[in-house]
Formats: sequence, structure tokens, C-alpha cells
Amino acid sequence: MSGKGSEARLTHGGDPRFRELVRAMDREYGERFGAAALKCRSCHGLDDIRQACLLLRDGQVVACGAFRAMEEGTAELNWVYVRPEHRRRGCARQVVEVLELQALFQGFGRMVMEIGRDIPEAISLYRKMGYREIETLTIFADNKDTLCMQLLFHAQGHPV
Repeated sequence: MSGKGSEARLTHGGDPRFRELVRAMDREYGERFGAAALKCRSCHGLDDIRQACLLLRDGQVVACGAFRAMEEGTAELNWVYVRPEHRRRGCARQVVEVLELQALFQGFGRMVMEIGRDIPEAISLYRKMGYREIETLTIFADNKDTLCMQLLFHAQGHPV
């Protein structure tokens, strides 16, 4: 899948290019959010990734994302990251759209995510893409600094 001079490539959680971007994300979030980012990092095991996506522009990896299976019918979107110099150009949207299609093709009925409330640019994008806030999931149930969002595929015109 490609658009605007970019190419999306499906891959896996062990791909060194994907892991490099995840490390860049961890570094940036560590600088931006401090100890809260370190707490979150431990729950982001890459071994159970169901599908990953890399976005390339001019042959360079500029963005990534992935999802893993949760309970039946639910995929968790995570690891969405765009290198700073490529932001505000539709890269994250393109990665997320590819991952949504892959989740749908693999039989998932919804995509959920947990995101820090202090990342308003990402929350805004996900809302524009049809994601809606839901009750908090997973280990952050008592964490008021995060919110959970979901996209029901049938609500977007995708047959479930």
C-alpha cells in the first residue's frame, strides 16, 4: 500500500527496523514524560505482536505501528510512532489504516488502544479516524493519566 511517495510494508515484531523505531519512541517518551514512560515501557512486549507495519519514504523507514491480539475479536493498537522530522504529513494515519485493514482481514471486530492523556496530537488524530473513548482497560485501570479508545470496524463501514 502506498500514497504520497510512501510505501507501507507489513512485517513482524522481530524486524530490526521496527525495533529501532520502538527504541526511538521509548527514548523520546522517556525525555518527554519521564518516569511515567518507563512504567509503560515494561508492558510493551514485542514478542506477542500479531502484525507490524513500517512506512517508508524514499527508502527510509519513517513510521511504524503494530497490533496484538487481546480477547477474542479484539486487537490492541500500539507502537505507533513517526520520526519527528516526518510528522504532520499523514504518516501515522497511513500506518494505522494499514493495521486496521490487517486486523479486519484477520477476523478482529474492533481495535482498542491505551494512550496517555498528555499526547493530545495523537488523541486528536484517533478521534478524527473514528476512535471513541471507552472504559479503561488492562493494568492502567487506576491510572487517570491514560485513556482507552476503540474503533468498531462495522461502525466504519467495514463488514465484521
